[in-house]
Amino acid sequence: MNSSDFKYYKRYSGDRYNLTQLTHGTSFLKKQYGFTGHKIEPNNTEVFKLIQGLMDHSLKIVRFDVLSRYQDHNLSPSTRNMHSAQVLFIIDKKYIFYDLYEDVFIVAGHCSVSGISTDKIYIFGFSDLINISRYYGEFSFYLSILDAGHVLGNLKNYLNSKVFKWTQMFKIMPVQILKDVCFYSCEMFGTFLLSVVRPEGDLNINSQVAHKRIAEDKNFSELEATEYLKLILPNVNNKMLGNRKDKVQSNVSNFPYLLQKRNSAHNMVGNFNLTTEDTISDSDLQNQINNWNAFQKNITSLKQRYCFLRKDKIFYDSGEVKNSDVNFKNILYDDHEFFDLNTFNLICVIYSNDIDVQTEGVINSLLSCGELMQVIGLALSNSGKSFRPMKNYNDNYLKSILKLNTNAEINYIGVECSNPVEQISEFYD
Repeated sequence: MNSSDFKYYKRYSGDRYNLTQLTHGTSFLKKQYGFTGHKIEPNNTEVFKLIQGLMDHSLKIVRFDVLSRYQDHNLSPSTRNMHSAQVLFIIDKKYIFYDLYEDVFIVAGHCSVSGISTDKIYIFGFSDLINISRYYGEFSFYLSILDAGHVLGNLKNYLNSKVFKWTQMFKIMPVQILKDVCFYSCEMFGTFLLSVVRPEGDLNINSQVAHKRIAEDKNFSELEATEYLKLILPNVNNKMLGNRKDKVQSNVSNFPYLLQKRNSAHNMVGNFNLTTEDTISDSDLQNQINNWNAFQKNITSLKQRYCFLRKDKIFYDSGEVKNSDVNFKNILYDDHEFFDLNTFNLICVIYSNDIDVQTEGVINSLLSCGELMQVIGLALSNSGKSFRPMKNYNDNYLKSILKLNTNAEINYIGVECSNPVEQISEFYD
């Protein structure tokens, strides 16, 4: 693993709040879009139903919340709902891009990467930093990987639910795909690659031209001024997705998608859990931990650890339960105006040991955190709860109550929300 990757990880794990505004150059113009391609018309073939189902349960915008600070929502949480994590399908040696704002599939080019088979469908994850980097600077790299993990968790969960056997592939360099389809820029990087056996049927490729929401090449690089990313991004794109064997689906453990119950708990009124007893029971929580552990075998890395905090005890992924005095007031770093964490009852914490991050790599480690947080959120949605992943926590306090030393980092937290403030929502078919 490149040392700059790990140095970045340590720096932005512990001191990110003082750094997000420092290392970012911003152009006067927003990112431009303008490539064109042939639209794929819906049909009743198995191949189209598969890719449509995958997008319906990951990237498709399904809800618009009027009271939320970030209005458009799909089933994959993303930083400021900027949807930095995207996917490309490779089908019959063609690149297929899904435009989530138009809900349309577009042929983006021909695949010339060696080893790509027409007997399979490939799902390539990539992230585009340019928009969220305007708010978070170099920390956008960390956030976008977590976002990609949510997408990947949803994709695997959907494939499991439909009993499609998938393989997560690592022996490919992202630059091969990004350059092949002319999406490559200094702000993009690859995150994952899945393959499944291609179902029957042909795609209905229309001669009509449609727009793709991918940036045009430009001479100005907003990330040129960064300390780490100008070195890290070319490096991660020009090496394998992982120095490991491909990961084959180990079981079909999955969690149901309940679109009408899915709620982000984002709103301008504020999130205050006025019904203090409204939480999953201890026994149900322990049963769910067993379910999450079963799904975790399908996650990119098995090294990440997680636990659940109540105000009087900690539930570990090992099944151990410890009594502990947890002060929820000390957990958040900021956002108290809209989110009073002290009125809630259950918090999930995901953390990693440094040695495991160095072994697995920063991208695969953080991908796993997003995957795990996604299936935890799906399970809590099934019990009627909202769930809000968060990154603005007090690292030192959480490490102190979990008794973690300097060789471990908190990666992510998520909050179970009863959501007493009703959203004004529009659901889309």
